[in-house]
Amino acid sequence: LATPVPGFPRIQDSEPYHEPLLPQRVFQLAAIALPEVPDVVPERTRLNADQAICIFNQRGTKTSRTAAQLSAEYGVSPKAIRDIWTRKSWAHDTRPHWTSLDLP
Repeated sequence: LATPVPGFPRIQDSEPYHEPLLPQRVFQLAAIALPEVPDVVPERTRLNADQAICIFNQRGTKTSRTAAQLSAEYGVSPKAIRDIWTRKSWAHDTRPHWTSLDLP
């Protein structure tokens, strides 16, 4: 390089070229470098129909943070909350609570 880039070391011609690491090799190196990870998997929370209906009914008060707040309260992901609101999940149980705007 004729002009060095600020903040980056200049590469000398004498340095050996290294091939980019393939994803499999990255995982192998990570497994070597990381300490033992316990085989504890956090238990997933399952919603029941009453909880899904309660979440569905709260969609009218939603803000940009409502899904995150409800997800923390119920122990599920914000995506699970949004899926209830958009009727991608729990549609059978929330159908009696749909309005005319919700009908396909």
